[in-house]
Amino acid sequence: MANINWTNVTDAGGFLTAPNVGSGGSFWSVTLYMFWIVLLMAFLPFGWEVALLFSAFLAMIASILMLYGGLISITNTLFFVGLIIFWILYIVWSSSKDA
Repeated sequence: MANINWTNVTDAGGFLTAPNVGSGGSFWSVTLYMFWIVLLMAFLPFGWEVALLFSAFLAMIASILMLYGGLISITNTLFFVGLIIFWILYIVWSSSKDA
């Protein structure tokens, strides 16, 4: 159990940053990636392309909000931006081979 100094928690933002203090700054990053994996599994019945693209988009929106709140670093957000760009390019490349 992490020892959290509750005297530094003076507003609502302090409650959000407190888990990062106890986990070495990785709590919200891990939560974001778990959110992405759950979304990916939820959208798998629609196919791999749709599942990966839509789950990455929703995770990117969540990561932008977390980045704005100061809970995660920009590398987590850029991961989802890069994944979306790569997956769009892959879809374009694979659809041109089918024709």
